[in-house]
Amino acid sequence: MFLNWESGETNPTTDVKFFDNEISKFLVEKDQINRFEISHLKSEYFSFLHQLYDEIAINLQKKLENATSQELTKKEIVEKSIPSFFESGRMISKEEIIGISYSDTDRKLLAQTENKIKVLERSDVEPIIKNLGTATKCVLAFLNAFGLLEITSDKDRQKQIEAWKLKYSNEYFEEINQKIEDYSSAKQAFEASGSGKLSNLIPDHWIKQGTWNKFIESSIEFLNSLEQEEKTKYTKKICAYCHQSLQTQEAKHLINIYQQMREEHETKLESVEKELQSVSDTLNSAITELNGLQKNKKIIESEFKHLGRSDKIKLDLEKLKKVIITIKTAVDNTELIEINLEDSLLIQETWDYFEKLNDDFIKVTKSLTDSLENRQQSTEVFREQLSPLKHRRDLVVNKKNILEYFKYEELTKEIKDKLSDISAIRQVTSRLATKFSQEVPLAVFKKNLKKEYENFDFVLPEVWELRTSTRGEETKRVYSLRDKKLSEIFSEGERKIHALADFFAQCQTNEYKGVFIFDDPVNSLDDENIEVVRKRILNLVEDGNQVIVFTHNQFFLYSLIEHNYEKEKINKLERLTSSIYLETEIQVGKENELKKVFDEMKKRMKGLSNKPEQDLSEYELREVYNLMSGYLETYVEVKLFKEIVTRYRPNIRMHSLERFKEVDFSIIDDLIDLYAQTSRKGSRHSQPLPAPAPKYPELVKDFEHLKHKYLYKSK
Repeated sequence: MFLNWESGETNPTTDVKFFDNEISKFLVEKDQINRFEISHLKSEYFSFLHQLYDEIAINLQKKLENATSQELTKKEIVEKSIPSFFESGRMISKEEIIGISYSDTDRKLLAQTENKIKVLERSDVEPIIKNLGTATKCVLAFLNAFGLLEITSDKDRQKQIEAWKLKYSNEYFEEINQKIEDYSSAKQAFEASGSGKLSNLIPDHWIKQGTWNKFIESSIEFLNSLEQEEKTKYTKKICAYCHQSLQTQEAKHLINIYQQMREEHETKLESVEKELQSVSDTLNSAITELNGLQKNKKIIESEFKHLGRSDKIKLDLEKLKKVIITIKTAVDNTELIEINLEDSLLIQETWDYFEKLNDDFIKVTKSLTDSLENRQQSTEVFREQLSPLKHRRDLVVNKKNILEYFKYEELTKEIKDKLSDISAIRQVTSRLATKFSQEVPLAVFKKNLKKEYENFDFVLPEVWELRTSTRGEETKRVYSLRDKKLSEIFSEGERKIHALADFFAQCQTNEYKGVFIFDDPVNSLDDENIEVVRKRILNLVEDGNQVIVFTHNQFFLYSLIEHNYEKEKINKLERLTSSIYLETEIQVGKENELKKVFDEMKKRMKGLSNKPEQDLSEYELREVYNLMSGYLETYVEVKLFKEIVTRYRPNIRMHSLERFKEVDFSIIDDLIDLYAQTSRKGSRHSQPLPAPAPKYPELVKDFEHLKHKYLYKSK
């Protein structure tokens, strides 16, 4: 059963195992459905499995339809892009597709081959060769400006080999710096000579200034350009610049002295100056070619398609030009050239780029030129080269769709295999379900039932039989004694024991732990069987279950609570006129019980005192005496016998005998007299007919006697 708590609060439904007299009869008189609830014994789990198989099959079928649709879609896409892919003998494996690649080299080779075929199929090969020649000239202009073409002879092959070499290497700039240092040395010698000869004519620091030197050089060149007469006039009488008369003899000889100095160092200076000027002119040509190269970039790039390229020239030509200008400025100023690693790498990178580009243009031009000799033959060769390249390219381009086709093809096969497996599993499950429902649950239940019979010390007849009977989808267990049912043979007590054993066996088979409720489980049982039921119920508690027992059998109640004296707690249900009153945690045999009865007596005595004596009924007086009589019985158990002996316990508590040391047995006579008085005046026990009716004054006296001498509180 399931228990719902209707207390105004939300509480979960609780699974409860319930046993009462009606259930006891049902377990004996009816054949029971083998409905075991734990997973490894639930027969209906096979139905769940079949349902699960059906759901899986439906889902797999849906997935199969989707996978098949996707497989066909991907196949159509691949067939459209690569018509020959699915041809017999040409289809390649998934692993080959995963490993296939299409490199930049393949891409360039394909573009070049396709371009060669296009060129061969056109009649304008000559213009293409011409345009390639124009682009090649632009590249050669750069190579000529930045390098040298070296020609060597190959004696073995009897031919000349041409190779470009970069002019502006680090060694080249080191040589230029050496010339600059030579020039500086010659100039310093010239200035040292001038300091000695002209120190009295002009300031010493003028001689060391480049501007002054240029000024004097210009003066000499001007004078040398004049006729002899004019030349004599400007060197002896008049200043060639201000046309004023030369005032001193030193001034008249200044030009002659300076010209004499120049003639002494002229050979060395002029030689170095000419070399540096040549370098400057070369650098200037390089700058000019860089300007032209920037203008001709598009001409060069327009021919990249014939190389199978689609990129652009990404070199920083403007930066390279600034580097060359900086070098030229240093040469013009006869200053040492300073070039860092980045600039050096830029020069080398640009040179390598255009040297490679020149080689590529030459190769393509030569190839096109050669191809003109036998166009048709070349076309066929190129097509043979083109076919595998295009096929590999198409495979790479369509790799995603091809792999998805393989994926859905594999998925389709996998789903079909699983559907086949599900069908086989369903058949095996059906066979197992039949065997399981007939053998396994009943075998486990029989084992547990036998154990429960042993727990209850119950011996079955030798002819006892437990078998299964299947009708429709239900399998029942049938008890019998030959041709008789248990209910026809067993006594009432045996039926009760069998019902309890069946109930506990079901719980054991289902491995149930939780709440157990028993309603009068021991009616029809003798004291011996009550004891074994008690032990079995206490075992439930020890296994961690919550057990609720309803009973009218006080012997059974006290035998239950006897197992733990310190935790004797019971709840009392009392039926009222329109409801049921639940009193919780009653302390059986404790002072609490005495207090409760005493308080009730006190309450009733107060009620009687508020009435006229003539209005008091005999029934009301006897009821108080009944309470006093019951109070004294409990007093004897709790106070006199120290709960070592009670009315409803079958055994004496031997471990508590020492409590008798505290007992005052001198009150026994008085206690007997008072108990006799209260019993005679009450209605709890049968009385002889002439027994006198109770009187109120006597009741007051007897109550005061009890209150004074036998109050429940400890002294």
